[in-house]
Amino acid sequence: MKKQNNSTVRQQVWSELHKLFGRFIEGTEGWIYSKQSRWSSTHVFQRLAQAALETASIEDVCNSFEGCSADTVQYRIRQLDFEKIVQQINDILRYNAQSFQIHKNTILTIAVDVTDYPWYGDRDHDLSVGSKEKAGTLFFNRYFTACIITKTYRIPIYVCPLRQEDGVSPYKLMRDLIREINWWCPFSRVLADAWFFSKELYDLLDLYKIEYLFNLKTQRIGKQKLEMIRKTQRFMAKFDGVDVSNPKIFYKWLKKHRLLTFKFDSFLTMRNNRRFPVVVQTVLAKKKKGRKPHKEYIQLYAYTTNISASGEYLKDLYKLRWGIETQYRVTHQFQAKTTSLCINLRILLVGLSFILTGLWLRVNLILNRIKSHTDSVIDFDLPIKINIKDTLVLTVPGLKRIIQAIWWMKLGGEK
Repeated sequence: MKKQNNSTVRQQVWSELHKLFGRFIEGTEGWIYSKQSRWSSTHVFQRLAQAALETASIEDVCNSFEGCSADTVQYRIRQLDFEKIVQQINDILRYNAQSFQIHKNTILTIAVDVTDYPWYGDRDHDLSVGSKEKAGTLFFNRYFTACIITKTYRIPIYVCPLRQEDGVSPYKLMRDLIREINWWCPFSRVLADAWFFSKELYDLLDLYKIEYLFNLKTQRIGKQKLEMIRKTQRFMAKFDGVDVSNPKIFYKWLKKHRLLTFKFDSFLTMRNNRRFPVVVQTVLAKKKKGRKPHKEYIQLYAYTTNISASGEYLKDLYKLRWGIETQYRVTHQFQAKTTSLCINLRILLVGLSFILTGLWLRVNLILNRIKSHTDSVIDFDLPIKINIKDTLVLTVPGLKRIIQAIWWMKLGGEK
């Protein structure tokens, strides 16, 4: 195996950091500095990375480490073009995602979602979006995100801030996403929650022949239909002498008689009526509060999809969508703190958290290859194949310690 020693991970992490500092940042049009400037764009980007790794503010990082001041960072970042910042972030995410190789027989699946970050500035700002109260505010910076979903890995590939003028059109978001990534990531399946329910979006996905699986809210199909399904299940079980008060016994009876899944068509009552398929799957759910034992109950989940599959398969497939939610918890561990209202700085810090999450996944893949003790030669500069048995063996704090150790050895003496 190539370079099978203790320094392999350290070398690969440093290589990836070096690419982050130089490949898409240094020399690009978005980073314009005078030749007499003491600090280059690499030093400014280094400050942002330090703040993300320490989960601290830029001011605290600048006071703790040698280098450019917080005022210099703020001044330089304000000079950047917002659109080019977003493009550079997505270029880095694309570059990182292309370092993963997924088996050719795997259906390339992505999950999309919208996430909010609290905003305490001017509510009339272009990037200020109103929503339910959270973290002491009713206004947020909203980001549309997408990631490649596998059994173990959730690889971030796209981040896009939403403007007030853009509205909240799922159709427009997905159209822009397809135009942006489909040339290098030709995905065949998309998973999303009920927020993306839209006739125009379904027509768009059908046009590109993309499979979709979306969750449905109760009001979309009507409470009466779900109640009718529940009554039918309970009536047939009681008629057969089954104790419906015991969820476990009731569920086993439904499974034995193939009454877990119901499929029918419904209509969108809009300008142009559209028929869409509905799949209602019965699930034995568990609920736990504190130290109390699990409480089991029967739950109905509704989906709309153009995938021809059983309800059990669709239920397991939709579970993968929650990977994008767990990805947010990882990105928050790389989220620097700031009270600045500079939107350029805020989008850079958010984008950097997704970039470092991708780096964390790549290092985990390298560790899996080292752990496998394979005799084949691996070139880490080429895309690394994701295997089914691959697991996440390195925690986020572990990656931070590796990067910080490299930082002190190689960047500590630089200015």
